[in-house]
Amino acid sequence: MKWRFLGAALFLPVLTAAQTLPSEVSVCWEEGLKPPYLSLDSQGQVAGIAVDMVNEIFKRRQLSPKHLIRPWKRCLAEVETGEVDVVPNSSYRDERAQYALYTEPLYTTHLVLFYHTKRFAQAPVIRQLDEMKPYSFGGILGFNYDQYAGQLKLDTTAKNREVLFRMLIAGRYDFAIEQLEVIQMMKARKELSLEQMAYIAEPVQPVKNFHILVTKKHPQAEELRRLINDGIAAIKRDGTAKKIQIKHLGD
Repeated sequence: MKWRFLGAALFLPVLTAAQTLPSEVSVCWEEGLKPPYLSLDSQGQVAGIAVDMVNEIFKRRQLSPKHLIRPWKRCLAEVETGEVDVVPNSSYRDERAQYALYTEPLYTTHLVLFYHTKRFAQAPVIRQLDEMKPYSFGGILGFNYDQYAGQLKLDTTAKNREVLFRMLIAGRYDFAIEQLEVIQMMKARKELSLEQMAYIAEPVQPVKNFHILVTKKHPQAEELRRLINDGIAAIKRDGTAKKIQIKHLGD
């Protein structure tokens, strides 16, 4: 009987912390959309794989997400100050870990190097970082390219993916670093043309994880992260995450 009482007592702090979480959680999404993970529906509301997963996680714990759309840098600034509670779609950076807690990966994407077939008649062979150094690369302003440790000729002046590919076609650089699933969805929606475009696998970080940032300013930050981590594990375990992906991508 004593052991049973002790076991129950050990769980009381966790239950108490969960009960003190506010019923609403503010979620900041970047205005630079990345279908199929983040897009807008016909009413201008956020939609997509990441949005559905976040909604499901909070729904299961009777929490209401308050979705906000901001420039990416503003999302990061507001999670740092505690003006918003969480920011999804974040890859890992040491500087962000100073002011926010990282959850387990919500989803992963595949990084590839797009190139114009007029520039390369045959697919170039690039297997490691050193073999990337002779070439020039394009990225998007504010995105995370820490994996290259500043060793590449990398132009990140493009404000969005459309501009990135226009600059690639114009010959501003040899390759554009991008997430394959996002570009394929933009092509399917006719938001981007891949005529005379091809790609090879990115050799340094071919698979990239995306997490949810939880502001350290939240009074129950650790509990909120634990709740989200439990939710991520649950929707992956019971097949809900797979159903959400099929909804947006098909079989």
